[in-house]
Amino acid sequence: MKKNIIAVLLVIALSTAAAFAADASSEFQVQTQVNGKHGLKLVAPGTTTPTNYGQFNNLSEATPAIFTINDTNYTTDNLVARKMVAMSNNRTGYVVTMSASAMASALTSGSAYINYVVTAGGATVTTSNATVVDAAAAVYSSPAELSSLDIYATDVAITVNESNYEAAVTGTYTGTVTFNLTAN
Repeated sequence: MKKNIIAVLLVIALSTAAAFAADASSEFQVQTQVNGKHGLKLVAPGTTTPTNYGQFNNLSEATPAIFTINDTNYTTDNLVARKMVAMSNNRTGYVVTMSASAMASALTSGSAYINYVVTAGGATVTTSNATVVDAAAAVYSSPAELSSLDIYATDVAITVNESNYEAAVTGTYTGTVTFNLTAN
């Protein structure tokens, strides 16, 4: 009788195990939406180039916002005025361009100008009095397809037209160098 009870218990145990051993699976998906991150900052020369998004966000723009040309530095070729740092995660890349206007000082009739050459990355702009000049080449063109966040940095250097500076009349002269980041 003991063998019958053990046999019955063994059959019940095996059938119970078989009932709970059926194949089963469960799953879920993980998903996110990554938004565009684009930025452009003009920082102090010598600033360490960031390697990630957090470091880029922690960069401080150079202060003061004005870079001063004076009697001691106007003869310096490729005077480093700023460091330009750009970043983007646009899948199809991005381009950074530059434009510049000559330093101008208002006169009663028109303006007086001091021209200069500004270089950054692959671009050079030579200002031409009242005309705003765009770079003939892009400062930077990222790869056509990005697989991760791209960060690019380059020095922005200025060479002043010495003849213009030395012949200039008194006054404050102001010009502007502008950078634009365009996602492809």
